[in-house]
Parts: sequence; structure tokens; C-alpha cells
Amino acid sequence: MTGQDVGVVDRHFDLTGRLSRAELEAARLALLEAARTAALPDGRGFDQDREGILACLASGDFTGKEAGAGRFTGFAATELEEAARRLPRGEAVAYLRYRYRWHHCPHSRTVPDFPIHLGIESASLCNLRCTMCFQSDPSFRRDKGNFGLMDFDLYRRIIDEGAAKGLCSVKLSIRGEPLLHPRLPDMVAYARKSRLLDVMLNTNATLLTEDKARALLDAEPHLIVFSVDADTKRTFESIRVGADFEAVVGNVERFLQIRAKDYPGSITRARVQMTVVPEAEGEIPAVRRRWASLADQVAIKRVVLRQADGDAATPGDWGCRVLWQRLDVHYDGGVWLCDNDYHGKCPLGDVRRDSLESIWHSGRMASLRALHAAGRRTEIAPCRRCSGL
Repeated sequence: MTGQDVGVVDRHFDLTGRLSRAELEAARLALLEAARTAALPDGRGFDQDREGILACLASGDFTGKEAGAGRFTGFAATELEEAARRLPRGEAVAYLRYRYRWHHCPHSRTVPDFPIHLGIESASLCNLRCTMCFQSDPSFRRDKGNFGLMDFDLYRRIIDEGAAKGLCSVKLSIRGEPLLHPRLPDMVAYARKSRLLDVMLNTNATLLTEDKARALLDAEPHLIVFSVDADTKRTFESIRVGADFEAVVGNVERFLQIRAKDYPGSITRARVQMTVVPEAEGEIPAVRRRWASLADQVAIKRVVLRQADGDAATPGDWGCRVLWQRLDVHYDGGVWLCDNDYHGKCPLGDVRRDSLESIWHSGRMASLRALHAAGRRTEIAPCRRCSGL
């Protein structure tokens, strides 16, 4: 791979949904017809993306894999599944455009007018000390400035700017456990009211009481990701230090039961995600068996090397896609490249004094993009030890 090629890093992310091949084919054809005829009211550059969206749908490729610089050949099965669910709501083509730009912009080196996605840290606090997480890193925990809850007024300012500028998606979790924020359902509801296309959060599910489950289902995030990293009590609790295996499984199962019984038309999808560490490798099949018929999606991903793991650079001169897709905003308003920079070695700005739009188009961002495009990401502290997100 040369520095001019796009760095397609093997992220070891295996995501499966619920539709059969025949159902996916029917969804693809319905979405193809919708995309041919759709017109978005705001018209923001949609026509220039239509050709690419139609080509991806016409390809019949359900892999969601990129094929070299500047080419994205087909939506993933789970993307088609989600778009098909939105057809009755009239959001399917807008959703496909968001996903197309998510894949296409890094490959074509196109900088969108505004980040496609924001990671927003509702809480940087966490009640667990998972072995693969920076919450268990003593150097991270020594700095008390790393911990807090996002002010709701600050959150509203972030969402308001994004909604006005074309922001498509947010995830309300970065370094901490979002259920520790007492206004998390209000945060979800505000983003949904602002008509964002994808409102997401990750949770360890330890705090997912029945009341919190119902409050989240009332607010209707598009996706909740439950972290369940093993299928036996001993392995799970050795990884997710401070959690109780039976309680977590019970909380997730209760959430799914409540949704099925009391929220049958809910747009909220539930994903169970296993972050694989070596000691749990043998439990992957059991995790799949337990959750495949219960959750909407099951994801298997592997631990990403982070900067705390040493000073030697990870191999490869690949360029990261993140710089053309997203920004992260920490609980205190600080803006960062991604959660790999959990020590804050590469600050980009602060939304308490800068607009996100100005940060996104700053000289600092331009220089970082240039380094990645030239295969020189090892010159950037938090990117030096990363193996890809």
C-alpha cells in the first residue's frame, strides 16, 4: 500500500442482522426504486451523490466493503436492513445518502461541509474497569479533569449547530458509561427531535433498570449497543471488572422483552457487541448462539491497540478514514480526533469558544488530513500507535 492509496484497515468487525438473503434482495430492489425517484427537500448536493448510491444498490453487493481508492461498491447487509425499515417513514434515501457519504468521503478525500457524525461524551465516568479499556489505565485515572458529565445546555448548542449544518448522526458515548448521566433520555429525545438520522449509544448495561429501559425506549434512539464480551460468568467478569454476568444478561433480555411487548413499533434497534480479547476467543460461537435470535444485530470486533500500549509505531502507512467523517466532543467541550486520543495529545478546539464548523475546516485539520493522505500518520501522536478504527 502506498501513501496515495486509501488505508482500508482490517477492523475485524463482523456485524450480522436478521434478514435472509431473499429479504435483503427484496429490500435492495425497493430501495433502488426509491433512490431513483427521491428528491430531498433541502437538495443539499443530493443529486451529485445519487449516481453513486444507485450504483451501490444496483451492484447487488451486500458486503459493505470498499474496493480501493475512491470506490465504495455496495452497502452492507445491515445498512440495507436499516434503510428498508425506514421506507414507511420516508427516511430511507436520506439514510442511504448518509451511509454513502460515510464510506465515500474518506476514499475520495472529500471533506464534507460539516462532520457526518459526532461522538458526544454524555459522561466520561464509568462504573467498570474493563481490562481492554482506558478506564483501567492508571495514567488516565490520575487526571481528575478527565471525568465529568456534559452540561445539557452545552449539549443542546452542539446539536443545534449540527442540525442546522447537515449533521447526520451522533453517538452519546465515548470514554464513559452514558447511563450515568441522569438526563441521557432527554439527550436522546433532543437529538431525535432535531431530526438526526442516526442517534446511538453504547452501554455496559449494568445500570439498565426497567425504568431506564422504558425511558430510553420512550426517547427512541435508533441504536443501542450492549457490550457483552463473553458467554461465561468467569470469563465475562474477568474482562468487565466490576460487572455481574447474570445481571447484565438479565438487563439486556428484559430490555428486549419490554420492547417486544410494549413498544412493538419501536425504531430502536438493539445490538449485542462482543469485543474479543484473547481469553474470550473460544466463546465467540456461544455469544452468537445466545443472542442471534434475541438481538437485532450481533457484532464481533477485536481490541484496537491504543497509544498507552507503547511507543513503537504500528505497521502500515495507511490513512485513517476518521478525519473525513467525524469529530469527538468530550464532556467539557474539548474536541478531539477520536477516542484513541484519550490522553488528549492532539486537541482540535473547544466548542465553548469555537464552532464545530470552524474546527472541522481549520488549518489544523487540513494538516492532519494531509499527513494521513501522504501515509505519514505515525507523525501524529495518537495515530502512531493505532491499528485502525
